[in-house]
Amino acid sequence: MQTESPETLRVAIDQGHVLVIDVREPEEYQKGHIPAAINMPLSTFSDHYQELEFEQEIHVICQTGVRSAQAVAFLEEKGFPAITVEGGMKAWKDNLKVEPSKL
Repeated sequence: MQTESPETLRVAIDQGHVLVIDVREPEEYQKGHIPAAINMPLSTFSDHYQELEFEQEIHVICQTGVRSAQAVAFLEEKGFPAITVEGGMKAWKDNLKVEPSKL
């Protein structure tokens, strides 16, 4: 399973052409998420993963890295290359920008 640091993800986002999937539950996502991240909770992930495109570089994040690792393992089984973010949002919040949801 491929992993990356939050800083590496930030660079990839700045360069464009990446898809960031946040697998936390909607309540967690609304409290703050990576700008442009799409919320696709792990609890319903298997129902929605088909919406993803193979051409995109898929980066998966959760709160600490556990759920994102599960999602990446699932995606890899289905043939999608995906990367999990080490330390999740907890590590991201320590150093990088978080965007609150607009209600």
